[in-house]
Amino acid sequence: MSTANTHESVNLTPTHAGATGSLSLYPFGCVTGGRRGRALSIPPDLRPRISRIGYHAPTHLLYVAFDLSLPARSDATTRAPVTVAVAAYAVAPAWGFRDAAATYYRLFPAAFARRAAPDGIWMPFTDPSKVEDVADFGVAYHEGDNSVARDDALGILSLHYTEPMTYWQPLAASVPRTYEAALAALRADAAGTDAKKRRWAQAVLTSGSKDESGRFNVEFQNKPWANGAVWVLNPNPKMPHRPGEWTKARLNFGDTERARYAPGAAGGVLDGEYLDSLEGWADHLDFRPESLRATGLPLTFSTDSLRPALPTWFSVYEYAAALSGELHGRRKLLFANTALARFSAFALVLDVMGIETNWGTSADFRPDSDAVFNFRRTMSYHKPYLLLQNNDYDQFGYDAVERYFQRCLFYGVFPSMFSANAADHAYWETPRWYNRDRPLFRKYIPAIQRLSRAGWEPVTYGRSDSAAVFVERFGRNDLTVCNTGKDDVQATITIQLPLLGPGKSPVVADGMTGLALSAERTPSGLAVPVTLRAGETRVLHIGSRRGAPVGQR
Repeated sequence: MSTANTHESVNLTPTHAGATGSLSLYPFGCVTGGRRGRALSIPPDLRPRISRIGYHAPTHLLYVAFDLSLPARSDATTRAPVTVAVAAYAVAPAWGFRDAAATYYRLFPAAFARRAAPDGIWMPFTDPSKVEDVADFGVAYHEGDNSVARDDALGILSLHYTEPMTYWQPLAASVPRTYEAALAALRADAAGTDAKKRRWAQAVLTSGSKDESGRFNVEFQNKPWANGAVWVLNPNPKMPHRPGEWTKARLNFGDTERARYAPGAAGGVLDGEYLDSLEGWADHLDFRPESLRATGLPLTFSTDSLRPALPTWFSVYEYAAALSGELHGRRKLLFANTALARFSAFALVLDVMGIETNWGTSADFRPDSDAVFNFRRTMSYHKPYLLLQNNDYDQFGYDAVERYFQRCLFYGVFPSMFSANAADHAYWETPRWYNRDRPLFRKYIPAIQRLSRAGWEPVTYGRSDSAAVFVERFGRNDLTVCNTGKDDVQATITIQLPLLGPGKSPVVADGMTGLALSAERTPSGLAVPVTLRAGETRVLHIGSRRGAPVGQR
């Protein structure tokens, strides 16, 4: 846990709701000391709660606090009881938080079950068949349904795109960017003759979220894909409406979308749904009475006014959970972008997760931090996690791409590319960029695929004697080591007994080349010296002389 002050240790993320306007980043926390360790966790089947896990040092208290708005007496008969639950368990102090994660997976295996078989990168929008020799790049997931049959021929999964909680309403330049003007335009669309605009306007009126004053939550933005009002909606499928009325849930996934999963669907059968901007607009609170009555989650409250409220991400979770259940019944998948930015609960209903990012330039390379990667990796566990680099690839050159791939290799995360503004001049529509980087894809993606299939494990059983060199583990036989510092370094990685196995003569090989590495038995395990350039990642494969070398697997 990170330390908030000298008396209390917490690891919080902002949420704009509850007593402190924050909640715990992880659904478990632990304390260790001497030969003992103890963890408290929130069971995943409890679903989202605004909750905080912390340790109060003066009282030696490890606690969980829930910020709930209990139903009024007059409403108690119409709302389900509010429940909380906590799981407590012992933790091995040698591995602390990592052992707490391992035990959490064992306690709640269904929440972390992997359903997505493919391991590979994410391609947004571009028809993969239009990319020269696309098989070199290891594409597994296509964000888009514009080439389903061609994707099938290439062994790539096609995903239908939705942004679950918004309506980007285009507004003419002459329309003032004010609430009153936007609402008037919306009501005009609802009464107009354009069927598509009428459906969207009706969805805002029936399921738009509302602020404390009763006004719809709306922003004004000018983006390459829309210039106008961005209405924030509640996609909960249980939002009340008259027969035939449009709601956000119905627009997202209705009869038209369901038909595309039926055998023999025109243009090919979809492989799943893609939810964009999953944690976007999360801090907008919904005070609309219909929303508060429709939710199956316990309400929380506004930090400022203490009024009962529903965070947008709660409603998005309800939609994602319902959609996930339906898709799994069809043996299809749910992929989400902007997943595991702040809210761990989403990982439990998703099959594939990813996020768009920007790591600067070749001259100013700024990878995501270890803390950020640890959250993604820990909460996705064995499920695939993917990145999409939004950048100018003249500035983010070949050397930066290799450093990007090296860091993703360390965490077993798949790297891919989009565009500088997430819209125009896309990487995958620019052959001079992807042909420049093709050798890197051919080198690194197969290695990341092998690690992803083996599965990341939190307890590494390997330690580095250098503070700059980090260690992760995949399956029983592979460690990744990364020099996170700015200088080249020599380090010794000590591999402990649980990975060596009894009665074997262990050998260690470079997981990329298959070449044997020197290793020496010590009282602590097997010591492997490594030399790493700044930012470099290497894979250490642990085998035995009775087995085949890693390069011959």
